Amino acid sequence: MRILFAGDIVGKRGREVLAKHLPSLKAQYEPDFVIVNGENAAHGKGITKKIYNSFVSLGADVITMGNHTFSNDNLLTFIGEADRLVTPANRDPDKPSRPVKYLEYQGKKIAVFNLVGEIFMDPVTESPAAALERLIREYPADLRIVDFHAEATSEKAILLRLFYDQVSLIVGTHTHVQTADECVYKGCAFISDIGMCGGYDSIIGRDTQEILERVKTGKHTHFVPADTPGIFSAVVVDFNDETCRAESIRRIQIRPEEPKPGFRNADKVTFQIDNPSFPGIHTAKDLYDALSGIWCRETCAPRMREEWTPENKTLGQCSVTAFLCQDIFGGEVYGVPLEDGNYHCFNVVEGEVFDLTSEQFAGKDLVYTKAYPQSRKTHFAKEEKRLRYELLRQKLIEKIS
Repeated sequence: MRILFAGDIVGKRGREVLAKHLPSLKAQYEPDFVIVNGENAAHGKGITKKIYNSFVSLGADVITMGNHTFSNDNLLTFIGEADRLVTPANRDPDKPSRPVKYLEYQGKKIAVFNLVGEIFMDPVTESPAAALERLIREYPADLRIVDFHAEATSEKAILLRLFYDQVSLIVGTHTHVQTADECVYKGCAFISDIGMCGGYDSIIGRDTQEILERVKTGKHTHFVPADTPGIFSAVVVDFNDETCRAESIRRIQIRPEEPKPGFRNADKVTFQIDNPSFPGIHTAKDLYDALSGIWCRETCAPRMREEWTPENKTLGQCSVTAFLCQDIFGGEVYGVPLEDGNYHCFNVVEGEVFDLTSEQFAGKDLVYTKAYPQSRKTHFAKEEKRLRYELLRQKLIEKIS
Protein backbone atom coordinates (compact mmCIF):
# COMPACT_ATOMS: atom_id res chain seq x y z
CA MET A 1 0.00 0.00 0.00
CA ARG A 2 1.20 3.51 -0.78
CA ILE A 3 0.14 6.84 0.74
CA LEU A 4 0.93 10.36 -0.45
CA PHE A 5 0.73 12.91 2.39
CA ALA A 6 0.91 16.63 1.52
CA GLY A 7 1.96 19.17 4.15
CA ASP A 8 0.11 22.24 5.42
CA ILE A 9 -1.86 23.93 2.64
CA VAL A 10 -1.37 27.66 3.29
CA GLY A 11 -3.91 30.04 1.80
CA LYS A 12 -4.82 30.55 -1.84
CA ARG A 13 -1.28 30.00 -3.12
CA GLY A 14 -1.10 26.68 -1.28
CA ARG A 15 -4.40 25.55 -2.75
CA GLU A 16 -3.21 26.51 -6.22
CA VAL A 17 0.07 24.63 -5.93
CA LEU A 18 -1.76 21.56 -4.62
CA ALA A 19 -4.13 21.64 -7.60
CA LYS A 20 -1.17 22.15 -9.94
CA HIS A 21 1.02 19.28 -8.76
CA LEU A 22 -1.24 16.66 -7.17
CA PRO A 23 -2.71 15.24 -10.41
CA SER A 24 0.71 14.59 -11.96
CA LEU A 25 2.11 13.20 -8.71
CA LYS A 26 -0.84 10.82 -8.42
CA ALA A 27 -0.11 9.64 -11.95
CA GLN A 28 3.60 9.24 -11.17
CA TYR A 29 3.41 7.52 -7.77
CA GLU A 30 -0.03 5.89 -8.01
CA PRO A 31 -0.85 6.19 -4.30
CA ASP A 32 -3.72 4.17 -2.88
CA PHE A 33 -4.67 7.07 -0.61
CA VAL A 34 -3.97 10.80 -0.47
CA ILE A 35 -3.89 12.76 2.80
CA VAL A 36 -3.50 16.54 3.08
CA ASN A 37 -3.26 18.90 6.04
CA GLY A 38 -5.83 21.65 5.58
CA GLU A 39 -5.71 23.69 8.78
CA ASN A 40 -4.22 26.79 7.09
CA ALA A 41 -6.17 26.49 3.85
CA ALA A 42 -8.62 29.39 4.32
CA HIS A 43 -6.50 32.54 4.10
CA GLY A 44 -3.97 30.98 6.47
CA LYS A 45 -6.35 29.86 9.22
CA GLY A 46 -8.96 27.11 9.19
CA ILE A 47 -10.97 25.63 6.36
CA THR A 48 -14.29 26.32 4.62
CA LYS A 49 -16.80 23.99 3.03
CA LYS A 50 -15.85 25.20 -0.44
CA ILE A 51 -12.17 24.50 0.17
CA TYR A 52 -12.92 21.14 1.79
CA ASN A 53 -14.93 20.10 -1.26
CA SER A 54 -12.15 21.26 -3.59
CA PHE A 55 -9.67 19.00 -1.79
CA VAL A 56 -12.09 16.09 -2.07
CA SER A 57 -12.46 16.82 -5.79
CA LEU A 58 -8.68 16.70 -6.18
CA GLY A 59 -8.67 13.22 -4.66
CA ALA A 60 -7.94 13.78 -0.96
CA ASP A 61 -9.13 10.77 1.00
CA VAL A 62 -8.32 12.35 4.37
CA ILE A 63 -7.96 16.00 5.42
CA THR A 64 -6.20 16.52 8.75
CA MET A 65 -6.21 19.73 10.76
CA GLY A 66 -4.32 21.38 13.67
CA ASN A 67 -4.36 24.27 16.12
CA HIS A 68 -6.32 26.49 13.69
CA THR A 69 -9.08 23.93 13.13
CA PHE A 70 -11.85 26.24 14.29
CA SER A 71 -10.27 29.60 13.39
CA ASN A 72 -12.85 29.84 10.61
CA ASP A 73 -16.38 29.42 11.96
CA ASN A 74 -17.55 28.12 8.60
CA LEU A 75 -16.34 24.67 9.65
CA LEU A 76 -19.10 24.46 12.26
CA THR A 77 -21.72 24.61 9.50
CA PHE A 78 -20.54 21.42 7.78
CA ILE A 79 -18.30 19.40 10.11
CA GLY A 80 -21.15 16.93 10.64
CA GLU A 81 -21.05 15.94 6.98
CA ALA A 82 -17.28 16.26 6.46
CA ASP A 83 -16.59 12.53 6.59
CA ARG A 84 -13.00 12.87 5.32
CA LEU A 85 -11.97 15.34 8.02
CA VAL A 86 -9.87 14.46 11.08
CA THR A 87 -9.56 16.99 13.93
CA PRO A 88 -7.06 17.01 16.82
CA ALA A 89 -8.10 14.63 19.58
CA ASN A 90 -6.51 16.62 22.40
CA ARG A 91 -7.89 20.16 22.11
CA ASP A 92 -11.11 22.15 21.54
CA PRO A 93 -13.25 19.91 23.81
CA ASP A 94 -16.17 22.33 23.50
CA LYS A 95 -16.31 21.89 19.72
CA PRO A 96 -17.62 18.99 17.63
CA SER A 97 -14.81 16.62 16.75
CA ARG A 98 -13.83 13.97 14.24
CA PRO A 99 -11.06 12.07 16.05
CA VAL A 100 -10.53 9.33 13.46
CA LYS A 101 -10.94 8.56 9.79
CA TYR A 102 -11.07 4.91 8.81
CA LEU A 103 -9.86 3.68 5.43
CA GLU A 104 -10.08 0.15 4.04
CA TYR A 105 -7.40 -1.59 1.96
CA GLN A 106 -7.47 -5.28 0.99
CA GLY A 107 -9.49 -6.14 4.06
CA LYS A 108 -7.22 -4.14 6.37
CA LYS A 109 -8.54 -1.31 8.52
CA ILE A 110 -6.48 1.91 8.51
CA ALA A 111 -7.01 4.57 11.19
CA VAL A 112 -5.84 8.17 10.70
CA PHE A 113 -5.45 10.28 13.86
CA ASN A 114 -4.60 13.95 14.45
CA LEU A 115 -2.84 15.34 17.55
CA VAL A 116 -1.52 18.75 18.64
CA GLY A 117 1.75 19.18 20.55
CA GLU A 118 2.28 20.78 23.95
CA ILE A 119 5.66 22.53 23.57
CA PHE A 120 5.43 26.18 22.38
CA MET A 121 1.77 25.58 21.47
CA ASP A 122 -1.62 26.64 22.81
CA PRO A 123 -2.80 24.65 25.85
CA VAL A 124 -4.12 21.16 25.10
CA THR A 125 -6.64 19.17 27.09
CA GLU A 126 -4.55 16.02 27.11
CA SER A 127 -0.89 15.23 26.49
CA PRO A 128 -0.20 13.84 23.00
CA ALA A 129 1.05 10.55 24.48
CA ALA A 130 -2.01 10.07 26.67
CA ALA A 131 -4.31 11.02 23.82
CA LEU A 132 -2.68 8.55 21.43
CA GLU A 133 -2.88 5.76 24.01
CA ARG A 134 -6.60 6.47 24.31
CA LEU A 135 -7.14 6.58 20.54
CA ILE A 136 -5.37 3.26 20.04
CA ARG A 137 -7.56 1.74 22.73
CA GLU A 138 -10.83 3.21 21.44
CA TYR A 139 -10.27 2.79 17.69
CA PRO A 140 -8.78 -0.60 16.80
CA ALA A 141 -7.02 -0.84 13.45
CA ASP A 142 -4.50 -2.89 11.48
CA LEU A 143 -2.50 0.19 10.49
CA ARG A 144 -2.38 3.55 12.27
CA ILE A 145 -1.29 6.92 10.89
CA VAL A 146 -0.72 10.01 13.03
CA ASP A 147 -0.52 13.63 11.89
CA PHE A 148 1.30 15.22 14.84
CA HIS A 149 0.75 18.97 14.51
CA ALA A 150 3.51 20.26 16.76
CA GLU A 151 6.28 22.83 17.04
CA ALA A 152 9.21 20.98 18.62
CA THR A 153 11.10 18.30 16.70
CA SER A 154 12.04 16.69 20.01
CA GLU A 155 8.39 16.20 20.96
CA LYS A 156 7.75 14.51 17.62
CA ALA A 157 10.77 12.24 18.03
CA ILE A 158 9.56 11.28 21.51
CA LEU A 159 6.17 10.20 20.15
CA LEU A 160 7.96 8.00 17.61
CA ARG A 161 9.99 6.25 20.32
CA LEU A 162 6.90 5.73 22.46
CA PHE A 163 4.59 4.35 19.78
CA TYR A 164 6.71 2.95 16.92
CA ASP A 165 5.43 -0.57 17.61
CA GLN A 166 1.75 0.44 17.53
CA VAL A 167 1.78 3.07 14.77
CA SER A 168 3.07 2.67 11.19
CA LEU A 169 3.42 6.35 10.21
CA ILE A 170 4.00 9.51 12.25
CA VAL A 171 4.33 12.72 10.25
CA GLY A 172 4.95 16.15 11.70
CA THR A 173 3.10 19.20 10.44
CA HIS A 174 2.76 22.84 11.62
CA THR A 175 6.26 24.34 11.21
CA HIS A 176 5.89 24.62 7.40
CA VAL A 177 9.58 23.76 6.87
CA GLN A 178 10.38 20.33 5.45
CA THR A 179 12.94 18.44 7.50
CA ALA A 180 15.53 15.99 6.19
CA ASP A 181 15.17 13.38 8.95
CA GLU A 182 12.75 10.99 7.25
CA CYS A 183 13.34 7.39 8.28
CA VAL A 184 11.72 4.04 8.95
CA TYR A 185 12.26 3.24 12.62
CA LYS A 186 11.48 -0.39 13.43
CA GLY A 187 8.59 -0.50 11.00
CA CYS A 188 7.26 3.02 11.67
CA ALA A 189 7.87 5.70 9.02
CA PHE A 190 8.64 9.16 10.41
CA ILE A 191 9.47 12.73 9.46
CA SER A 192 9.59 15.72 11.83
CA ASP A 193 7.82 17.96 9.35
CA ILE A 194 6.50 17.38 5.85
CA GLY A 195 6.74 21.08 5.00
CA MET A 196 4.09 23.26 3.42
CA CYS A 197 2.28 23.98 0.19
CA GLY A 198 2.31 27.77 -0.02
CA GLY A 199 4.20 30.87 -1.11
CA TYR A 200 7.90 29.98 -1.35
CA ASP A 201 9.34 33.48 -0.99
CA SER A 202 7.78 34.04 2.41
CA ILE A 203 8.20 33.51 6.12
CA ILE A 204 6.66 30.05 6.59
CA GLY A 205 3.95 30.95 4.09
CA ARG A 206 3.21 34.39 5.48
CA ASP A 207 3.78 37.69 3.71
CA THR A 208 7.36 38.77 4.39
CA GLN A 209 6.75 42.52 4.49
CA GLU A 210 3.93 42.10 6.99
CA ILE A 211 6.19 40.13 9.32
CA LEU A 212 9.05 42.62 8.98
CA GLU A 213 6.71 45.49 9.77
CA ARG A 214 5.53 43.76 12.92
CA VAL A 215 9.09 43.05 14.06
CA LYS A 216 10.29 46.59 13.36
CA THR A 217 7.30 48.50 14.73
CA GLY A 218 5.77 46.13 17.26
CA LYS A 219 2.35 46.76 15.73
CA HIS A 220 -0.14 43.92 15.61
CA THR A 221 -0.68 42.74 12.05
CA HIS A 222 -3.12 40.31 10.47
CA PHE A 223 -2.11 36.93 9.10
CA VAL A 224 -1.65 37.58 5.37
CA PRO A 225 -0.55 34.54 3.33
CA ALA A 226 2.26 35.22 0.87
CA ASP A 227 1.20 35.70 -2.74
CA THR A 228 4.44 34.47 -4.26
CA PRO A 229 5.05 31.45 -6.50
CA GLY A 230 4.35 28.30 -4.53
CA ILE A 231 6.34 25.40 -3.11
CA PHE A 232 4.82 21.91 -2.87
CA SER A 233 5.89 19.58 -0.04
CA ALA A 234 4.82 16.00 0.63
CA VAL A 235 5.99 12.49 1.47
CA VAL A 236 5.28 9.17 -0.19
CA VAL A 237 5.19 6.17 2.15
CA ASP A 238 5.10 2.47 1.25
CA PHE A 239 3.69 -0.20 3.61
CA ASN A 240 3.88 -3.98 3.56
CA ASP A 241 0.46 -5.30 2.60
CA GLU A 242 0.72 -8.27 4.97
CA THR A 243 2.36 -6.81 8.08
CA CYS A 244 0.99 -3.26 7.69
CA ARG A 245 4.43 -1.93 8.67
CA ALA A 246 6.25 0.85 6.82
CA GLU A 247 8.94 -0.09 4.33
CA SER A 248 10.04 3.26 2.92
CA ILE A 249 9.42 7.01 3.09
CA ARG A 250 10.61 9.60 0.59
CA ARG A 251 10.34 13.36 0.56
CA ILE A 252 8.88 15.38 -2.29
CA GLN A 253 9.64 19.08 -2.60
CA ILE A 254 8.83 21.03 -5.74
CA ARG A 255 10.06 24.61 -5.66
CA PRO A 256 8.96 27.29 -8.11
CA GLU A 257 11.17 27.88 -11.09
CA GLU A 258 13.63 30.70 -10.66
CA PRO A 259 12.43 33.68 -12.71
CA LYS A 260 14.62 34.33 -15.71
CA PRO A 261 16.53 37.62 -15.58
CA GLY A 262 14.83 40.31 -17.57
CA PHE A 263 11.75 42.46 -17.62
CA ARG A 264 8.11 42.05 -18.54
CA ASN A 265 7.63 41.63 -22.31
CA ALA A 266 11.39 41.68 -22.92
CA ASP A 267 10.88 39.15 -25.70
CA LYS A 268 8.03 41.08 -27.30
CA VAL A 269 9.39 44.62 -27.57
CA THR A 270 10.61 45.25 -31.12
CA PHE A 271 11.01 49.03 -31.50
CA GLN A 272 14.42 50.57 -32.17
CA ILE A 273 15.03 54.28 -31.70
CA ASP A 274 18.19 56.34 -32.18
CA ASN A 275 18.60 59.17 -29.67
CA PRO A 276 21.93 61.01 -30.11
CA SER A 277 21.88 62.03 -26.44
CA PHE A 278 22.03 58.39 -25.41
CA PRO A 279 24.47 56.62 -27.75
CA GLY A 280 24.30 52.86 -27.77
CA ILE A 281 20.79 52.75 -26.26
CA HIS A 282 18.51 51.74 -29.14
CA THR A 283 16.13 49.24 -27.56
CA ALA A 284 14.43 48.62 -24.23
CA LYS A 285 16.84 45.75 -23.60
CA ASP A 286 19.81 48.03 -24.23
CA LEU A 287 18.49 50.33 -21.52
CA TYR A 288 17.74 47.46 -19.12
CA ASP A 289 21.24 46.05 -19.55
CA ALA A 290 22.82 49.45 -18.92
CA LEU A 291 20.68 50.21 -15.86
CA SER A 292 21.31 46.76 -14.36
CA GLY A 293 24.74 47.97 -13.31
CA ILE A 294 23.49 51.41 -12.22
CA TRP A 295 20.39 50.85 -10.07
CA CYS A 296 21.48 51.21 -6.45
CA ARG A 297 20.27 51.99 -2.97
CA GLU A 298 20.57 55.73 -3.63
CA THR A 299 18.22 55.57 -6.64
CA CYS A 300 15.74 53.39 -4.72
CA ALA A 301 12.61 54.89 -3.14
CA PRO A 302 13.47 55.80 0.48
CA ARG A 303 10.73 53.63 2.00
CA MET A 304 12.25 50.54 0.37
CA ARG A 305 15.97 51.18 0.85
CA GLU A 306 16.34 48.83 3.80
CA GLU A 307 15.06 45.95 1.65
CA TRP A 308 17.03 46.86 -1.51
CA THR A 309 19.78 44.42 -2.52
CA PRO A 310 21.84 43.94 -5.69
CA GLU A 311 19.88 40.71 -6.23
CA ASN A 312 16.61 42.68 -6.16
CA LYS A 313 18.03 45.57 -8.10
CA THR A 314 14.74 46.93 -9.54
CA LEU A 315 13.10 47.37 -6.13
CA GLY A 316 11.86 50.94 -5.67
CA GLN A 317 13.17 52.09 -9.07
CA CYS A 318 9.98 52.18 -11.15
CA SER A 319 9.07 55.86 -11.52
CA VAL A 320 12.58 57.28 -12.02
CA THR A 321 13.31 54.49 -14.51
CA ALA A 322 10.06 54.93 -16.43
CA PHE A 323 10.57 58.68 -16.88
CA LEU A 324 14.21 58.19 -17.89
CA CYS A 325 13.01 55.62 -20.42
CA GLN A 326 10.54 58.22 -21.70
CA ASP A 327 13.42 60.70 -22.14
CA ILE A 328 15.15 58.25 -24.46
CA PHE A 329 12.31 56.60 -26.37
CA GLY A 330 9.32 58.91 -25.90
CA GLY A 331 5.95 57.30 -25.45
CA GLU A 332 3.82 57.33 -22.30
CA VAL A 333 4.27 56.40 -18.66
CA TYR A 334 1.42 54.54 -16.95
CA GLY A 335 0.93 53.35 -13.38
CA VAL A 336 -0.66 50.20 -11.97
CA PRO A 337 -2.36 50.91 -8.61
CA LEU A 338 -0.90 48.88 -5.74
CA GLU A 339 -2.47 47.82 -2.46
CA ASP A 340 -0.49 50.40 -0.47
CA GLY A 341 -1.95 53.29 -2.49
CA ASN A 342 1.14 53.88 -4.64
CA TYR A 343 1.51 53.28 -8.37
CA HIS A 344 3.96 51.01 -10.16
CA CYS A 345 5.16 52.78 -13.30
CA PHE A 346 5.81 51.21 -16.69
CA ASN A 347 6.20 52.37 -20.30
CA VAL A 348 4.29 52.24 -23.56
CA VAL A 349 6.31 53.09 -26.68
CA GLU A 350 4.87 52.80 -30.17
CA GLY A 351 2.02 50.80 -28.72
CA GLU A 352 4.35 48.26 -27.07
CA VAL A 353 3.95 47.71 -23.32
CA PHE A 354 7.03 46.88 -21.22
CA ASP A 355 8.09 47.18 -17.60
CA LEU A 356 11.82 47.52 -16.97
CA THR A 357 11.43 47.10 -13.18
CA SER A 358 8.96 44.20 -13.05
CA GLU A 359 11.46 41.77 -11.48
CA GLN A 360 10.89 43.24 -8.02
CA PHE A 361 7.48 41.55 -7.94
CA ALA A 362 8.96 38.04 -8.12
CA GLY A 363 6.42 36.48 -10.45
CA LYS A 364 3.31 38.33 -9.28
CA ASP A 365 0.93 39.20 -12.08
CA LEU A 366 0.24 42.93 -12.24
CA VAL A 367 -2.85 43.98 -14.17
CA TYR A 368 -1.35 46.32 -16.75
CA THR A 369 -4.71 46.85 -18.42
CA LYS A 370 -5.94 48.64 -15.30
CA ALA A 371 -3.40 51.44 -15.38
CA TYR A 372 -3.51 55.23 -15.36
CA PRO A 373 -1.39 57.90 -17.12
CA GLN A 374 1.37 59.27 -14.90
CA SER A 375 2.48 62.90 -14.86
CA ARG A 376 6.16 63.80 -14.68
CA LYS A 377 5.17 67.09 -13.03
CA THR A 378 3.24 65.30 -10.29
CA HIS A 379 5.96 62.77 -9.58
CA PHE A 380 8.80 65.25 -9.59
CA ALA A 381 6.96 67.63 -7.28
CA LYS A 382 8.60 65.41 -4.67
CA GLU A 383 12.15 66.69 -4.54
CA GLU A 384 13.65 63.40 -3.39
CA LYS A 385 12.19 61.64 -6.42
CA ARG A 386 13.43 64.33 -8.81
CA LEU A 387 16.92 64.05 -7.31
CA ARG A 388 16.87 60.25 -7.66
CA TYR A 389 15.82 60.60 -11.30
CA GLU A 390 18.63 63.09 -11.99
CA LEU A 391 21.15 60.78 -10.29
CA LEU A 392 20.02 57.78 -12.35
CA ARG A 393 20.15 59.83 -15.55
CA GLN A 394 23.61 61.16 -14.73
CA LYS A 395 24.94 57.67 -13.96
CA LEU A 396 23.55 56.36 -17.26
CA ILE A 397 25.14 59.17 -19.30
CA GLU A 398 28.48 58.60 -17.58
CA LYS A 399 28.32 54.90 -18.36
CA ILE A 400 27.52 55.25 -22.07
CA SER A 401 29.73 58.26 -22.80
